[in-house]
Amino acid sequence: MTEFEFLSVPVSMIFGLGLTHVLAGTMRHVYVGLATEQRLVYSLFARWFLAWPDRTQTLADNRRPLVSMRASALIVLAFLGTVESAIGAPADDIRSLRTQSNAAIARHDVEAVVSFLDADYQITVGNGGLFHGRAGEPEGWRAEFARAADLLYVRTPESVEVSSSGQRAAEIGVWVGTWTAPGGPHRASGRYAAHWSNVNGSWKIRSELFVTLRCEGVGCS
Repeated sequence: MTEFEFLSVPVSMIFGLGLTHVLAGTMRHVYVGLATEQRLVYSLFARWFLAWPDRTQTLADNRRPLVSMRASALIVLAFLGTVESAIGAPADDIRSLRTQSNAAIARHDVEAVVSFLDADYQITVGNGGLFHGRAGEPEGWRAEFARAADLLYVRTPESVEVSSSGQRAAEIGVWVGTWTAPGGPHRASGRYAAHWSNVNGSWKIRSELFVTLRCEGVGCS
């Protein structure tokens, strides 16, 4: 195999995969819908690269060394790695926003807590109560924080799946709420699901469903 043929293999792989997605007309698939394909190409190329001995091509006229073939392959590997990182970006963004939301609750920052919500936000709380609209959320959180100075809610996502359009995402995970009531400590926990919407390039929580599965301490029935 000549050096040209060696480089043509990864270039053809990248060009072919990219052209397929462009012709499909949905660039979002490059980042979301076809993660498995990208990882497969990356894995196959990595194995092929590691099996190829390092070679340095020289020019016959002046014997100056050109770029090492293995170094060239490393460049391609780096490119594929960048593409793979971009695939997980939307889901990673949502996980990061959830972490920031947890932190806002921990410091009892009402304005920050509400900033993650969509205008048409609605929530079903752990006991089944349903609340509509972001407008009423600030008052509700102020009441919660006033009720218990150490109130804390932590939502931990187990999975985040982004739609093929890139406009919606489903987050599923577990939640824990703790605070000290007048009669003693209280701890509730369960599972939750959240619907995220991409609003003008920013992810906002459209709706949340919390289900209480365990309760310990004061106030549990």
